[in-house]
Amino acid sequence: MEVIMLTCPTCGARVEVTQDIDRFACLHCGNEMLVIRRGGTASLRPVLEQVRDGAVRTASELAIKRLDDEVRELMKQRSPLAAAADDSAGILWALMGGIAAVVGVLIYVQDHDLLCCAAPIVIVGIALVALLPNLRSRAADAEPKLQRLDALIDKKQHELRSHKETVELDETQ
Repeated sequence: MEVIMLTCPTCGARVEVTQDIDRFACLHCGNEMLVIRRGGTASLRPVLEQVRDGAVRTASELAIKRLDDEVRELMKQRSPLAAAADDSAGILWALMGGIAAVVGVLIYVQDHDLLCCAAPIVIVGIALVALLPNLRSRAADAEPKLQRLDALIDKKQHELRSHKETVELDETQ
């Protein structure tokens, strides 16, 4: 039977391993070892290291699920903030309100008898123009919240990539 001389990775002692041994305890330090055979070579790996690697992989797999859920939830929170931060719709409504107010005044100027038609148009137009500062205020309030949320999403996505790399590396070993 062929004997292979290897070095214990824990204590550095020389150990003899035969072909039929896959697992043993080092006679010098007592740590349990696995004999890893690949492509005509053999090496030793502490059993605790393999257990640790398995625990890291399991923790990463659980973290991937949790982080996926967290990112999805943050994206749901982000949508209304992004809409509030985009005040272009508010500007469009204010512009339409200004046009409506001018049209209402022109109708009244053309025919004073049409006050019943012109007055509501002017009032609606002025109301729409008056909403503009409120919409801009909402946009200004939403912007810092949106930036914080984007930073948190980026952080979670970075963690997610890291955990996916851990799982992929473990699969290639």
